[in-house]
Amino acid sequence: MKISEVTEDILKQYLRIDYDEPLLNMFMISSKSYIKKYLNLDDDVLDAKEDLTIVYLALINDMYDKREFTSSGNIIPRTNAIIESILGLYSNNLV
Repeated sequence: MKISEVTEDILKQYLRIDYDEPLLNMFMISSKSYIKKYLNLDDDVLDAKEDLTIVYLALINDMYDKREFTSSGNIIPRTNAIIESILGLYSNNLV
């Protein structure tokens, strides 16, 4: 499945929610933008790499699960290793 084929209904199934979530569209736009900027890809090339769809879904899942921006204590954010490894396969940003 291509990223462009992921609908809000598919996301609701993936996130296991059965109600309207007004933030889903924002999460979809933000996740796609993050992947495009991280990999320096356009929409056509992004859709050609269907394994990036799982990264897209995982990013949206993280955004959905971590909607609260407060914490108690020193919590260091960790990057999902699967997301990093799949994005690393296509990364052209060698700094």
